[in-house]
Amino acid sequence: MGASRYLFDDNPATQDLTGLRAVALAISNVVVDRRFDTVTVGLNSPWGGGKSTALNLIETELRRRDDVVVVVIDPWEFVDSGDARGTLISRVLEGISTELSRRREEAPAEGTKAKLASAAVDLISKLDALRRRVSWSKVAQVAIKSAVTLTPDLGGLVDALMPEPADEPAAKGMRGFREDFGALLTQMSDCRVVVLIDDLDRSLPDDVLGALEAIKLFLSVEGMAFVIAADDDFIRESLRGALDRHGGGRGRFADRYTEKIVQLPFTLPRLSSADAVAYLTALFVQAEAGRGLAVTVAERASARRVKGEVPYVAANMHESMPTDEHIRLANQIVRGMSSSRRETPRQLKRFLNSFAVRAEMLGAQFEGFPVDILMKLWLLEQNYPHQFRDLVGVSEEKRGQLLADWEAGAGAVPAEIAAWANEPPRASDVVVWVDRYVSFATATVATLQSAAVLDDRQSLHLAQLTDTSSLVRIEAVESMVSMPSTGDEDVARHLATAIVGDRSESALESLQSLAVKRPDLKTAMSEALLDDFVLHALSAQHIPWLAGSFPEVLATVRDRPGISSELLTAIDEESSGVMF
Repeated sequence: MGASRYLFDDNPATQDLTGLRAVALAISNVVVDRRFDTVTVGLNSPWGGGKSTALNLIETELRRRDDVVVVVIDPWEFVDSGDARGTLISRVLEGISTELSRRREEAPAEGTKAKLASAAVDLISKLDALRRRVSWSKVAQVAIKSAVTLTPDLGGLVDALMPEPADEPAAKGMRGFREDFGALLTQMSDCRVVVLIDDLDRSLPDDVLGALEAIKLFLSVEGMAFVIAADDDFIRESLRGALDRHGGGRGRFADRYTEKIVQLPFTLPRLSSADAVAYLTALFVQAEAGRGLAVTVAERASARRVKGEVPYVAANMHESMPTDEHIRLANQIVRGMSSSRRETPRQLKRFLNSFAVRAEMLGAQFEGFPVDILMKLWLLEQNYPHQFRDLVGVSEEKRGQLLADWEAGAGAVPAEIAAWANEPPRASDVVVWVDRYVSFATATVATLQSAAVLDDRQSLHLAQLTDTSSLVRIEAVESMVSMPSTGDEDVARHLATAIVGDRSESALESLQSLAVKRPDLKTAMSEALLDDFVLHALSAQHIPWLAGSFPEVLATVRDRPGISSELLTAIDEESSGVMF
């Protein structure tokens, strides 16, 4: 199929291609289980791990039930509100009111829906009265104190509440909100209200804290359930920052606080090799035959998964799909990618989208470039930049021999490179296409050392390391120090090349700090700094920053032919007394 068909949108799916339906059913059953008066489920996974898709599937399942009212919260509504607590509570009340209005208009004849519809007018009026009492300008500090001490300061909340509306009894206002809200839920014909909160990990630290406070202190009453989809590591880091600013002691309460909020943490499984092959195959089917057929193939793969039948996909599972070519290409990708780069659906989609762009560009220059060869070379470029650089650096006359050496595992050739070279089509058999790919990549990629594509989490971390705010940069460095993770070397390489970008000073500060606090990343950063792209762009202003931690880079720059007198002087001044 054409390369442009490999482009896929990156929005959360409403149909299951990854076997998440079983997870969605399990969580849906938990949140409506009457053995829990109130329950909060934490749905954890890294960005792109399928949280939003799982939440969509949970919503679909819950909306089939008459005894459940579903409210969906988008934390982007917290942005610039200055009041995450009040915003969340108001949105919950508004969501319940909207659902009641919808059911009243449907006017069902009998059952739970009918009971709820008949009581809707009175309930909506009471919800509106509760909503008018939500104002947090005077309770923010009391709520923060409650978060820091992990003990709700209910007396302080009463004393700090706003003046009451004219139609409320004297001295009431927000006083007793929790009790009144709980009493209202008991009038909802045994309905369970389930609040689904997505993307909380994309909110600002204070908004994360405010949302969790609202859930814990005011909304966790009998008849309520919450599903919070977020990267748990990001949530804890946000809480550390927020609590620290409000006197809680950095890191001291973050773990305990989330444990008090979330009773049932659930981590979505990362994609295994077999899962990744099944998901990619479903995507290929979708590209060629449509989403409906892809869903059917994915469902049959899930059935095989449940039975323990490996592989999860087979040719012609449904009609003529998937094809042998779909499965072969999916296996080629999974075998060629490191496990850390294909653990989530988003990583695989981003890989395919980047590949599609490269394929379209190459196709315009070299008609008929075979897809399997193109994929093979794209895998090398993305996952093994050192070897790809070697391939680019050798002459065309010697390139075939280098590929043959890789296939034979000669010398110190890494096992994964030998496996890549021998994966059909064998590298030495397609040298002519390798030459064309290399010539294109050399002209297109500014810096091969940093060619590895960053996932969403890594991209965010790089943005924080180069942020104009010193506080943001310091926190980003500390995060890499306290929570090392797979992919830190790629972030460090990109950071090194960013020192010659439009945020040079910010990048230099973070680079210098990382070199001291994460010495294990120095080799990766040094290699990136020695890339021709970076060396050509260095100026005298960069030298003081590099002198202490990267003297080998300065030595290389000083020995380069054609070095400017200004740059040479700056190096000599900084390296006085230092032997290169």
